[in-house]
This record gives sequence, structure tokens and C-alpha cells, in this order.
Amino acid sequence: MDFANYDYALEAAAAHVERSVMLKIHFYALQKPDTSSQTRMLSYLIQYSLRWEELCIALTQDLMPLLPSLRHKIPSLRRSWVQVDGDLAENTAADQVDDFLQTADSLVEIGVSRCLSPGSFLPPTNQLTHYYADAPWDIHQGILRMNSSLVTAHINMFPDEPEWSTLACEVIPLSHFRCLFISHIESLAYFKTPLLNQITLDLLPDERDFFTALERFLTNSSSTLRRLGLRGMPDATLASKILRACPDLSELAIIVNPFTDHLAYETSSALVRLLIPTQESRLLPRLSRFHLAFEGTLLLDHELYAQMLESRWNIRPRVLQTATVCFQREPNPSGSAHPGLGALRCAGLDFTLTKVGNTQEYMAHWLCRPGWIG
Repeated sequence: MDFANYDYALEAAAAHVERSVMLKIHFYALQKPDTSSQTRMLSYLIQYSLRWEELCIALTQDLMPLLPSLRHKIPSLRRSWVQVDGDLAENTAADQVDDFLQTADSLVEIGVSRCLSPGSFLPPTNQLTHYYADAPWDIHQGILRMNSSLVTAHINMFPDEPEWSTLACEVIPLSHFRCLFISHIESLAYFKTPLLNQITLDLLPDERDFFTALERFLTNSSSTLRRLGLRGMPDATLASKILRACPDLSELAIIVNPFTDHLAYETSSALVRLLIPTQESRLLPRLSRFHLAFEGTLLLDHELYAQMLESRWNIRPRVLQTATVCFQREPNPSGSAHPGLGALRCAGLDFTLTKVGNTQEYMAHWLCRPGWIG
């Protein structure tokens, strides 16, 4: 239910709810002058909360008084995503945000957007296996330390994080971790993940070189990283150092999320050029799958991209198997290299070029973003 587009009739909802054994509640409220229909609908749905197994909810001020009634009334809830309205997130003190999920004994997956208060919306026991959160580092740190059973996490932090060199933080052991998205590379120095096989790093070209933190992380973790994602607008020099530190990668994804189209073209070209083998060296000799995604317009040097694929395809023994490109918008195509890509496909390379509605949703696995959110 998305109240930004429609006011839903209670009678229509009742017809579905009353004949359902288990319920997946997706409720996206909107702060507006008349919120009575939202309040009535959520009040009705709460009557059936014993059947809830999944909850995605965008909260507004008018809904907050309803949340205490959910305590001890959501025993079957396994997955939950909570978003707090922007103004509410900024202006509400921690004790005003009800911790209504503290009694969700079956909860194993949680997503939290705009989380500002430690402990809000988080289960109290060591039971989470997946979480997706936008929050300050101190909140993430608490979640991680309390849930050593975590398998997957999307850790997105705020821009104004404290100076990392001043933090007194012990290494966090995460013995079950397999998949991680992280927005601040510096925090990796505090992770120990012996089973991790996939990580996606959010990078910007004007960041300081945080390679030392990544090196410390790889040393602490002692795991062999097989799958790496680089998202944002990564600087080619830093990207090169990262790739050289991960020689056993079999799969690489680059997700270009630039501020301008010009930077998208320059970024993608620089990163593709890194992967062209030379007589002196070859980055990622075990790379079998390469994904390139654009969160916007496809701005790719097709000729350079085809050259890179062909050079890797012709190496013996052959390792490269799959190459994909996805994008949301397409400019006037530069067709000069299309025949080369077609020839590689005919020769046996699994190559796809795909226009998608939403790149983040299409690449959700690399962002450690569960498909049930949203």
C-alpha cells in the first residue's frame, strides 16, 4: 500500500486479509494534511498482526501512537523493513521512537532506513542473519557485536562520521559473514570475517586512499575473496590497488554512479582499461565473470570494452565466461564496436547488454539488498 499514489478502501483490504493465513504487509505512509485513511488502515491491519510474517513500513508522526500495540503481537514476523519520515528522523528523540520490534522473537532479517537512535527497531537477541541499514557507525557497530550469526549486511553510513583514527574500537568477529556492502572502507579495519566471499565497496574519486584499512581487513579475515563489487565513482589508481590485493577474484562487478555523464564515461573507461592484459602483468587472472552497471545513462567506450573482452577471451587456458552490461538510459549508440561484441558472443562468450528500469534493483545482490524490501 503506497499512500503517495492512492487512498485504499478498508473494505477491499478486508476481503484479502480475512481469507489469508499469513500476511506480508507493505505499508508506505505519507506525511500529508489528512492522514486519517492511513491511520484507519494500519489500525485495522494491526488486528491481524499475529499473522504477519513480513513487514515493510514507512512511518509518519500520526502512526507512531499505534506501534506500542504491536508489542508481543508479532510472533511470526521473520522479515521487517522500517523507514522513518525524514522530518521525524531528524527531530524525534530516541525515546520517542518506539522499539516495537523488540518482542519479534522470530525476526531474522531487518532493514532500517534513516536510523538515528541506537536500539530502535532492533531485536534484542543474537538472531539476525541479514540486515540492511542506513545509520551512524555506532549503531552499526552495536548491531554487529550483538549478532555474530549475521550472514549478509548492507552497511551504509552517514557522511559526517567521526575521524576513524581516533576511534577506540576492537575488531568485531563475524564468523558466519558471507556477503557485505559497505559505504566507508575505513570501518573494514574493525572486521574479522573468515568466511566472507563477496564484498561491495562504495567509492568516490576524491576520497583519501583508504587502502590500508582494506589491507588490514584482508589480513584479519584470512578468507579468500572470490567476488568483489566497486560502486560509485571509483578512482582508477585506488581501484587498481584494490584489485591487485584480491588476485583470486573470479567475479567482479563495477556499478558506476557518477555525478555527471562526463565522469561516468571517464570512470568506466579507466576501469575497463585496467582489465586489459599486458605483457608485463594481468590483473585478476582467475576472472571468469565481469559485470558493468550504470545507474543512469549507458556511457561506455564500446571499442575499448570489446578490446578488453577480446584480449581476455583469447588467453589460454580460457577463463572468462560471462560479461554483462546493464543501464537505465541509452544515448545514441556508438556502433563501431558492436560487431566485435557480437563476434565474441558467437564464439561462445556469454555476453548480455540489458536496459533495466532500476539498476539498484537489478544489481540488488551486489548491494546486499534483499528483494523483498520496497
